[in-house]
Amino acid sequence: MADKKGPKEGATNSKVVIEVQQRDKVRKMEFESEEERLGWQKAYRKSKWYTPYFLLGVFFNYLLYRTGFNPANIGWGMLIGVGVPMATMFIFTELHYRLFIMKSVES
Repeated sequence: MADKKGPKEGATNSKVVIEVQQRDKVRKMEFESEEERLGWQKAYRKSKWYTPYFLLGVFFNYLLYRTGFNPANIGWGMLIGVGVPMATMFIFTELHYRLFIMKSVES
């Protein structure tokens, strides 16, 4: 029995293609399936909000510092100094995606 390289049985050769406008360029992107395209689109839309929400986490750290929360241990200080902005970034981007973007994509 020969080993055939090609699409699996029942699979189609159709690829999902989208064009993304980025400033003065138009990029054509091909995906194997609709699920792969939706995953890329989710990551692309969420990535636009990483920096603003990270800076919001830095502001939260500043508020913690101004209220008197200043750990004497350098390990705890580093954990909180890095952890609060990173957690804020990931939590708020996911909330933003679920509350605002996912509803517009579904409709």
